[in-house]
Amino acid sequence: MSLFISSFKKERLLLFVVFTAIVLAGIVLFVPSSDSKDRLVSKDFWINKTHNSRRFSLVVAGDSRIYRSVSPGEMEKVLEGYRGFNVGYSSAGFANSMFGKIEKHIDFDARKPIVVLGVSPWSLTSDAGENKHMAGELNRKKEELIQAKYFSSVNNFFAPYSLKEVFDKVKKRNYKKGNEYRYTAKGWVASNTDMPNPQMALGHVEANYTGNQMNQEQLQQLAEKISFWEQKGAEVFAFRPPSTRAMEMMEDSLSGYNEQYVAEVLENAGAVWFKFDVENYFSYDGSHLDESSAIRLSHELALKIRGEID
Repeated sequence: MSLFISSFKKERLLLFVVFTAIVLAGIVLFVPSSDSKDRLVSKDFWINKTHNSRRFSLVVAGDSRIYRSVSPGEMEKVLEGYRGFNVGYSSAGFANSMFGKIEKHIDFDARKPIVVLGVSPWSLTSDAGENKHMAGELNRKKEELIQAKYFSSVNNFFAPYSLKEVFDKVKKRNYKKGNEYRYTAKGWVASNTDMPNPQMALGHVEANYTGNQMNQEQLQQLAEKISFWEQKGAEVFAFRPPSTRAMEMMEDSLSGYNEQYVAEVLENAGAVWFKFDVENYFSYDGSHLDESSAIRLSHELALKIRGEID
């Protein structure tokens, strides 16, 4: 009798283990990423992007329009032999901390190092020059750095799901996730949404530039850095990151940014200025390009660069 009970308990335990494994597999394979996991992936991405010391023959810099719109991996397909890295940050500006980030990663010993600058109207303002996003990542606690470097995969796999989240997402087959981001090792964030609204960002423009016009001193500092990088052997290319026609018109009227003037100043310092037609790309929120447009822009940018350096 005791053997029968023992055998029955073992069978129940085995069934429980098998059932649990099936449920876990189902969650991993069929349930969209939990909000907790998304936050962990984002946090680890920014920590690893900020706290590394690798050098590259191609460095791309700017604000969120750059880290979401320029894929170094796509550029490498055109610029053979180059290894690229995107050092863009949210609300970033061209000031000392960004210059330091560029110089930390550009390999001046490469055969022909390339620096690419996405010079948006925002990136030349005083508020942008504070580079608050980058500063926050640089001030991460030591334990956060260790966790991101050595335990990222484990933490992301076991990111918690609430029961409500699981049931809601399984039940709603057409679950609307909103913005979705794919974080890449080269610093680019591929961005998509199932609810595009090209007018959305326009509502924030006036507040962004109230008392925060383009800073002429920052533009001159950027020009001086371009001359320095050119003297060190780098090729420098700059452009205004595409958004939408409405966004460009509004920014031009509020920010004090004049693209022709900015281009002339940077070209006189040694940079090559490229122009891109916003009508050739799609911005899902009025400010940032979606993944397919970012890939197209990266490819076309690389072709323009190849035409200059060949």
